[in-house]
Amino acid sequence: MKTYIKNYRYRLSGIIMSIALAFLAVLLSAGIFGNRINALSNQLKHYQDSEYNIAYILNYSVPAENELIYADTDIQLFLDENGNERLAVSCLMPLENEDYTLTEMKNVSVVKSGEVLLSHNVAEKYNLGIGDTVYVEYPYSPRLFELVVSGLTDTEYDIENPIISNDIGIVYVGYDRDYVESTNCKYILFSKESQSQMLAEYPQVISGLLNKSESISNVFNQGVYALIFELIFLIGSIVLCNYFFFSKSFGILRRIYLKGYSRAVLTRMPFVERFIFWCAPCCLSIIVSNLFVPCNSELTKYFYMIPVSVSLIFIVFLWIHDSIKTH
Repeated sequence: MKTYIKNYRYRLSGIIMSIALAFLAVLLSAGIFGNRINALSNQLKHYQDSEYNIAYILNYSVPAENELIYADTDIQLFLDENGNERLAVSCLMPLENEDYTLTEMKNVSVVKSGEVLLSHNVAEKYNLGIGDTVYVEYPYSPRLFELVVSGLTDTEYDIENPIISNDIGIVYVGYDRDYVESTNCKYILFSKESQSQMLAEYPQVISGLLNKSESISNVFNQGVYALIFELIFLIGSIVLCNYFFFSKSFGILRRIYLKGYSRAVLTRMPFVERFIFWCAPCCLSIIVSNLFVPCNSELTKYFYMIPVSVSLIFIVFLWIHDSIKTH
């Protein structure tokens, strides 16, 4: 056995290839799919941190807490006064003198006419900060009006169609009386629990219903494709690793066994080798790749569970296979 271990230096290229494949299998997958997973994870986290569970789109206003004007695509925001670059956002407008009790709307009541609150991801995407100016187009006028960015919010998610893009966020435009008086605008009511009984008192008031759990499911499903590609990438690396080192290692051990060594060597040594030359660097790469994709949601947990689970299954399966093969 000492001779076998000493011969590692002659098989150095196979060892390096195995360690490199194990390390790069996870690290490269984080680099390739990391931005996608990160964006989805960030959106999921903000969905999960938000207090509302149901949002009702209303045909007209009702006396209820956490109701806003649902401007959505009626209002367009632009980066410059010529309207060259439109911001991909969902616009809501707070009512005048209205207090909002949900955590994600804690700063909404202070936004004034001529101001706008941007979500952090929107501000980052368009390189905007507090005090900067964006331009808004209302349906009642062809000209663009200036809006000053007065604050940032944590509403880094879309409310009606989360599949469109992961950098869409909810922004709050200050109250504009001309828009309200000249437009048959809709309203949106955010709630922690069902308001169906209360809203049933108002005829034909509900235009649509948005369920947060469904939105979370839609966003999560987008990440499944990235997880599938990660799994394919990892399995391919395992196959190559097994070809370059482990299968050849087993062949050498088998010849050693035929020369009189213990049968247990044929199962224990490959298990130890796979653990050291595959599982250990794989786990190390998970730690390193966590710098690229922080584990802040269920999606990223699965992103890191896949390499660990597949690696362990790979080692256990081949240990069972080797045990059967040697009997």
